[in-house]
Amino acid sequence: MTRLDQWPELYSWFFSQNSSGVLGRGIGERFALNICYALSCDSEADCENLLSSFELFNNSPEVKTCTFLAVISIFQTKDCDLLSTLGTMALGSVYHSKAHNLCSEISKAADSTGIISLRFLAAWLALNLGSLNICIDECEKVNQPYSYIYTLQGQALLELGNALEAANILIAATSLAPKEILAWFQLAKAQHVLDNPIAAWEALEKCREISPRNPEVALFMAIISLDQKFSRSHRQLAYDELFSLLDQISDQSDVILRLLQLAVALDDKQAAARLTNRISGNKIRQSKIQLLIVAEVLRKFQKIGWMDISARLLNALLEPRQ
Repeated sequence: MTRLDQWPELYSWFFSQNSSGVLGRGIGERFALNICYALSCDSEADCENLLSSFELFNNSPEVKTCTFLAVISIFQTKDCDLLSTLGTMALGSVYHSKAHNLCSEISKAADSTGIISLRFLAAWLALNLGSLNICIDECEKVNQPYSYIYTLQGQALLELGNALEAANILIAATSLAPKEILAWFQLAKAQHVLDNPIAAWEALEKCREISPRNPEVALFMAIISLDQKFSRSHRQLAYDELFSLLDQISDQSDVILRLLQLAVALDDKQAAARLTNRISGNKIRQSKIQLLIVAEVLRKFQKIGWMDISARLLNALLEPRQ
């Protein structure tokens, strides 16, 4: 079974066109058939198939906007969202050697058609390729308010270290799309970098409204609640929510360490003991950040006299890795 089988009407159309020998009837149809062909093949070939499709499209003398809209229409009539499908295929192309070429060709298609979704796809692919300045350049080519473009631009700016500019862009994104969780989450990260913990918490509260019991949001709230500007009630809320999600998280090591930090801040020895019992040698990856957290937790255990839990944590960490 191929991915093309997900859309029976598209599958039938592709093979009927193929068997009727009219593959060269126009650039739009050829582009559509190339995408169908890619969907009928192994996903490892997506990058090269997409690249050749967009090169064919960009080198065509036809009116680009009308041609691409016609392609979208072909897929819509077959119950397939072309742009969403292209996004999925592009995601699988990120680690391909020609991924940067694909990004460039999608950008050219966006230039010639003025279709914002193509511009978004080019910017999104650039972001995932780590080409942050190219991502920002693509976003800046859009001359009208568009929340998803602003979110991408804000994320790229944040990764480049321009937190203030990122925050301003992300505030605009959340104004345009108040239910877009990624924009709020990135805004929380920007405010955290800017040392605005209250604003970061407020952005995360918006995330909780949109996506209740979200482990990633809960973990970030736990980290932020450790700031001295927050009260015990904030830390307790953060602890309770994150602990309630613990069994839903596959890699628990970071979460357990953050919960231990909160248990110390809450002076909750029983919680710390319960968490220490869940740690074993194969759960802690012993990354630099984790080792720093462990060292901090051990110092605080010893400072407040929780020597028994300190010894238990050390023993757990020294267990042979499975």
